[in-house]
Amino acid sequence: MASAVREALTFSENAELNIAVIGECGSGKSSFINAIRDLDDEDENAAITGVVETTQKPVPYPFPTHPNVTIWELPPIGSPTFPAGGCLQQVNFSCYDIFILITSQRFSFSHADLARKIQGMGKKCYFVRSKVDVDLYSAIRRRPSSYNEERILQEIREYCCKCLQEEGLRNPQVFLISVWYLGKYDFHILQETLVEELSSDKNHSLVLALPNYSEKIIQKKKEALEHGIWQVAAASCVGALVPIPGVSAVCNVVVLVKYLRIFSRNFGLDRDSFTRLSKRTQKPREELERAIIKTRMAEEITQSFVITLLASFALAIASSAFVWVPVIGSVICAGISYKASYRTLQSFLEDAAEDAKNVRRTAWERELLATERERESSKKVN
Repeated sequence: MASAVREALTFSENAELNIAVIGECGSGKSSFINAIRDLDDEDENAAITGVVETTQKPVPYPFPTHPNVTIWELPPIGSPTFPAGGCLQQVNFSCYDIFILITSQRFSFSHADLARKIQGMGKKCYFVRSKVDVDLYSAIRRRPSSYNEERILQEIREYCCKCLQEEGLRNPQVFLISVWYLGKYDFHILQETLVEELSSDKNHSLVLALPNYSEKIIQKKKEALEHGIWQVAAASCVGALVPIPGVSAVCNVVVLVKYLRIFSRNFGLDRDSFTRLSKRTQKPREELERAIIKTRMAEEITQSFVITLLASFALAIASSAFVWVPVIGSVICAGISYKASYRTLQSFLEDAAEDAKNVRRTAWERELLATERERESSKKVN
């Protein structure tokens, strides 16, 4: 039984994923690495940021809640450790699964040359144009009367693509981001693209590690977690097959408490996640926590809470009624235990996903409304 439970609870934690981030000095590599890991620059284990380049060799930065997923900050392009056009073996390129090339200005020959070499190794490469908020601020200061955010962003994107195409790259996809406004621009599109284009096992690891910057990521998390429900429910049946009063109920409760907490943490419904989100969005943690309507934070999931969930399906009581019936009663008990556990897990997972969406809307309300207003304004202009 213990072996079955361990397998069920760790099925999604095995696949390792290594992501390399490359760019020039001052391109925003470190800030990007912190943002995609849902950390602020001052948080513990955050990548070091500043105007002086400090990265002299590849530095690993694991995701705080999923250490099997690691972002690697590589030395800046053109440095002695990683000279432009230099040998890829100098930074052990073969150990990375995907690559993100980042710049805050324009993509050059060095970026395109690296991309060709990466693609020649059969690996994915993505282009990120950072600090677009700086470009937008400059544009509105220079021409406030004709300012159109969507048009300016499109011009930046087209210029980046043009620079890469002139260096021989076909159909490059460029993502525009600002680490100060993660609810806007292309940050969520980058997340979704990374998830969709990874192989299934590594896809599973990444989607659970990423913060909830889009409803699509939340839905992907729900789908990933659904695959393990039957394993946990089956593990609870092992306890039901033992004809000793109380064993079935205890097994169900212990397994479910642990797994429902895993659900909540993967959706960012825990105190640490709310603290980070509050700092990033400048919204009180209490306001964010009130967006949890259907479920509970991970720390508040207790045995009594799980027993209430089981009782709501009227199956936990039926399970106890059969426990004294020899052999046949135990088999029936096992079936009821499985059904009760499965429905409890499925129901909680659906509710947790909805609560995660509510929290996201509450956290990024200003950015979402601003983006919608800008789109409406652009439509009227066009």
